[in-house]
Amino acid sequence: MAIEVGVVGAGIIGLTTALRILETVSHVRVSVIAESFTAHTTADVAAGLFGPYLIDGLTDEKLRDWCVDSYNFYLQLIRTQPGEQIGLALTPAYEYSDTYSPRPLYADAYLEYRDLTTEELAATPGNYQYGSYAVAITFVGKKLLPYLMERFLRAGGRFVTKKLTSLDELADDYDVVVNCPGVGAASLVPDPDVTPAQGQTIRVRAPWIKNAIIAGPYEICPTVDYVVLGGSLVFGENSLVPDSEVAKDIWKNCLQLVPSLKDAEILTNYVGLRPYRNPLRLEIENRVINDSGRTLPIVHHYGHGGAGITVSW
Repeated sequence: MAIEVGVVGAGIIGLTTALRILETVSHVRVSVIAESFTAHTTADVAAGLFGPYLIDGLTDEKLRDWCVDSYNFYLQLIRTQPGEQIGLALTPAYEYSDTYSPRPLYADAYLEYRDLTTEELAATPGNYQYGSYAVAITFVGKKLLPYLMERFLRAGGRFVTKKLTSLDELADDYDVVVNCPGVGAASLVPDPDVTPAQGQTIRVRAPWIKNAIIAGPYEICPTVDYVVLGGSLVFGENSLVPDSEVAKDIWKNCLQLVPSLKDAEILTNYVGLRPYRNPLRLEIENRVINDSGRTLPIVHHYGHGGAGITVSW
């Protein structure tokens, strides 16, 4: 008899979790339960640059392992699938800083990672003294998530559109629940340690931009469809309405990094809510359901901040 597994949440963590269970575990039936599917998830509006941003609660070794596994998964997709269809691309990434940072352990994930040379630092506005170069991966969530959904369906999974007010509602239909609701964990679990970390970006058309650039809170990230300019970080803010002053600040600082962006066509402004928790939660809860008295195993898997895509596999 097959074990019924219900995965709550259809963002990048929920979809990859459901897919991995279905592709690696025998004798299971897996359903993804969510109120909203792409294009209404955090990953759909993410800046889209591989890197463990705003993620807490992992050892350096565990973070490296998760990054290595995820990078290799996406690299295999790049090598076997049309990039325009899945929204993935290998992208040179330059990060600049005023302070020196030693090579992080998660850098093992990249095809190449090194310190910037003196010549490379001198070629960038801003007089930065330190920096690093990596062969990164960029993402377009609105393409990647549909690919994962289609692959999940082909493997025998199913989708259930449902608004949950409590995980107890799943006790009658599933033997195990894997809870990946992103910021929704704050009310669904409920978990007061989950907070939205609001971020705003600008999408522009600038096909001459080929390299990603990060300097402090600002980044320029070319994808297969557009270039993303970021960013901002406001903890505890739930609004999805773009702030014009934030947009002006992003635009001004990104132009200082790459002056040629003055000729870019502005497409739109986006706001997303990163699901932040310190530490992120990955643990089993054996919940006793009051109505029936049975114990429902729940694997909580949320709070990945701005690194959901980066550690998803």
